[in-house]
Formats: sequence, C-alpha cells, structure tokens
Amino acid sequence: SATIMLRVVALALVLAVAAAQIPAKCSSPKQWEGKLLVTDRESGHFGAVLMYYSYDETNLRKRFHEIQDFTNKSAPLYRGIHLHKEGLEYLWEADKPSTCTVRKTQRPFIPHSVVENATFISDFIYGSTAVQGAGLEVEVWDADLEFGETKVHWYAHFTRTGCVPIFSEIDFPNGRRTEQFVDVTVGLHNPNDFIPPSECPQ
Repeated sequence: SATIMLRVVALALVLAVAAAQIPAKCSSPKQWEGKLLVTDRESGHFGAVLMYYSYDETNLRKRFHEIQDFTNKSAPLYRGIHLHKEGLEYLWEADKPSTCTVRKTQRPFIPHSVVENATFISDFIYGSTAVQGAGLEVEVWDADLEFGETKVHWYAHFTRTGCVPIFSEIDFPNGRRTEQFVDVTVGLHNPNDFIPPSECPQ
C-alpha cells in the first residue's frame, strides 16, 4: 500500500542520514614525536609514567625516554627501544647504557592510528566552542584486534583535523594500558634514536 511504501522510503532516508554522519576513517601521521603519559595495570600492579616518545609506524618501531615516575618517585628512570620487525626490545637506565638488556618483544605492535576494522563510536569537543580557539574536535573509534593468540580491545581518540592521536586504551588479557599524547610533532628529528646503544647485548 501507499502507507507501507512511505514508511519504507522514510526508513531509507533515516538510514541514509545516519550513514552520512559516520565519518570516513582518517589517516594519522606515520612518524611523529611527543610526550606520552602511560598508566599500566598489569597482574595487580599499577604504574604511571611520563616520557618522551618517538613513533615509527612505517618501520614498526617505538622509542621512549622516561621523565617522571608518578607511582615510585625514587625508582630509576629508563629508556627503551622496541623494534617489532626484529621482535626485540631494549631497556636500560637513563644515562647508564651499560645496564642495557634485550629480550623478545612482550606485546604486539599496536598502531596509533585508526585501524582497518575500527568502528566509529562518537565525536565531541575537548574544551568549549563558546570561547574562540578553546575547542578541539575529536573522533572516537574502537576495535577488537587479534595478534596470533593474543586478543585485545582497543579504544582511541583522534583530532578530527589531522587525525593526531590524543588518547588510547588497550585491554590486554593480563591488564589495561592507557596512553595520553601531548606536544606531538610530525616527523622524526633523529632516526638514529632507534639504534640501541653499543653497550647493549647483540
């Protein structure tokens, strides 16, 4: 009947409008540097550390240099390099490369970008649009990721302009890691930063 046809048309229009409101997956910078605040809850332990951070998605590399440990202020600060193509991660006390140790990577490489199977959750404004320049448009995405036998749930915020990562939360089988990114600059100033110190075991 004409009534049923009108309802079908109306439903199709509603679905089309809803689909149009879902943004396309944005493309994040593949290489960048910044500061990273990490909180890690793993096997009953909790840690919160601020660090300098370098990210290279192209070559599956991450590097960090701890600045401050908020949960144990007397603990030594560390530097580390994770080379996921090689399956190795290096760790040493800051300014003491002789303490360097090497082991197989303990966690998979999880990109700081909107992954292929991500689902759009929502968008919102950090700050306020009532004050000029005080609002930042953000998109929220999440996904279930599998790395061999390891399954994780990933949830992240990105700027609408530039798709710069702001926040991510990853649920691993044995804990949760949250990451907040600030002072991000695109590009790598010194790619040699990903070369482990000569003191590290070969």
